[in-house]
Amino acid sequence: MTMIKYKSRLIILFVLGLLICSFISLFRNQKQYLVIAAGKPNGDSFIFAKKLEQVVNNSNSNIELSVLKRTDGTQENLELLKKGRVQLAMAQADIPAPSEAQLVSLLFPDVYQLIVKKDSGIVSILDLKGKRVVLPPSGGGQIQSFDFLMEHYGLLNRKLTKYYIEHDFKYSTNKYKFYSVESSNPDKAFCAGQADVVFHVRRAGNYSIRNEIFKNKHCNAKLIPIEQAKAMKIEHPDLDEAIIPKGAYQGNPPIPDRDLPTISVNRLFLAHESVDKEVIRKITKILYEHRQELVYGCKDNNIFEENQNPTCEYKENQVPAAAFIRRPDNLSGAGGTGRPIHPGAKAYYQKEDPTWFERYSGIMEVLVAIAFPFVSWLVLLFRENAVKKNKADDYILEVTALMDAEESIKAATSLLAAYKSNQIDAMEELRFNIINKTAKILLCTQKAQNARNKGKISRESLKSFRKTLQITVGVIEQIPESEEIFNAIVQKAKKNMEKEHNKRLRNQLLSLILIWEQSLGISKTLNIKIPYISQTQNQMEKSLNNILDRVKGKAKQQLKNLEPSELLKLESKNIRQDLEAIFKRSVNALVEERISQDSFQSFRVVWQIAVGEVT
Repeated sequence: MTMIKYKSRLIILFVLGLLICSFISLFRNQKQYLVIAAGKPNGDSFIFAKKLEQVVNNSNSNIELSVLKRTDGTQENLELLKKGRVQLAMAQADIPAPSEAQLVSLLFPDVYQLIVKKDSGIVSILDLKGKRVVLPPSGGGQIQSFDFLMEHYGLLNRKLTKYYIEHDFKYSTNKYKFYSVESSNPDKAFCAGQADVVFHVRRAGNYSIRNEIFKNKHCNAKLIPIEQAKAMKIEHPDLDEAIIPKGAYQGNPPIPDRDLPTISVNRLFLAHESVDKEVIRKITKILYEHRQELVYGCKDNNIFEENQNPTCEYKENQVPAAAFIRRPDNLSGAGGTGRPIHPGAKAYYQKEDPTWFERYSGIMEVLVAIAFPFVSWLVLLFRENAVKKNKADDYILEVTALMDAEESIKAATSLLAAYKSNQIDAMEELRFNIINKTAKILLCTQKAQNARNKGKISRESLKSFRKTLQITVGVIEQIPESEEIFNAIVQKAKKNMEKEHNKRLRNQLLSLILIWEQSLGISKTLNIKIPYISQTQNQMEKSLNNILDRVKGKAKQQLKNLEPSELLKLESKNIRQDLEAIFKRSVNALVEERISQDSFQSFRVVWQIAVGEVT
């Protein structure tokens, strides 16, 4: 019953998982409808928004945009966004945005533009005293920008914005006259002579200003400079120093007739914080990857179709300023605008960012070029030190082999004495010592032979190991049961070799298992038993017997007639001579810098112990 309940729960969980996945997939594939607040139909923001609407709706992204037919500008756009009546909005960066607004992208720079009548006598902002000014719409951001500009120059002693919004009629002070225009087009009121000044925050070369004012001969208008941008930036960091280029509105005669200093402020693309991350990511992707369509109204570089007229005519409802679209300067904070970046936009920007290696590849190439000779020198130095250390280790192995030979010879001569005195009790332990010590010497000689074949040790080192084995074997040959002992030595050496081989292989396998455990996050070590692994028995035994056979039968005839004590004395003398020969070779290697001073000192300690033990 327990198993049935368990299976039933698994089935229920599986079905629930499928339903959740299906719901998520359905939600993702459902068409998303968003509304943009972008200002008046003749404004750059509105024209840009309509172009974006067209591109997004034709992109197969399951997103449908629609632009509100009209708003009075930034202030109303932000209010609609705050209330959730629209999901996207265009706004001036110098107007405070509600907390619900999050940044998607910087669009293009708008500039402050003061346009005056040529016969008004106005050449600077300070000349506005007593003049009639057409105020921008109360629902836009331009009224607040004008308010700030007048306050900075000390031309207002009260906040005009709040008063103007609450009282939609003419307002004048003892210094200035401000004229409220009920018409939706302040430019027409200006050209009709109802005012001396009109103020705009628009991109330089704006089509509406060009057509309504500068192409209208009855307007008789000109632009005046707006200075002190750096000073105003102190209070409003969103403002920047800018110019209106000579000829921005007309080339001949140029309007303006010179480069005019002014103030620029970014036009922002904002989204409500509640809009889905993936939706904003798709819109941001379209915004940047279809930029040419936004600027020219055509895709990629297919500007001309074969045998047809151009498909990207430069019309006034296009927005060349869209070429200035750029990402926020800082993705980690408020993007350099004081407003948080929408997570969907940030996801797109971070995906487009180059990797650390791509960003610094040039520097890395230079560093590698500089570091390569140094690293190569270090590698050679370490390799040289390793060779020196290995050479000293060879000398140490030769000495330890002689020490084992000394122990084996002592046991062999003691066994000979036991045979002569018929001391059977001591024989077994002596045989054990002979077999163990000689097996170690035999194995060392076999390793030395392999190392010599690979060029890792010198010919002198191999001769030293063979001579040590020969001395030991020569003494063992004097024992009546020498052949049995030699067979036991080979078997012992073979067993030792198997253990070393399997231990090395086991450690390698355990290292791989440990890496695998860590990569899978397994905290408890797996208890895996590694099977016993050995080389081919016949090959191993044959190799050891060949080495042993090469030194058998080379003992001098005089050894057979010596007493055990005399034999020990003779061979101990030979071992001491071999130790001295090894020491001389090590000293020569030190002088020739084939071993380091530290390695020589380590060898010397072992050598002194060996000399002290040799009788």
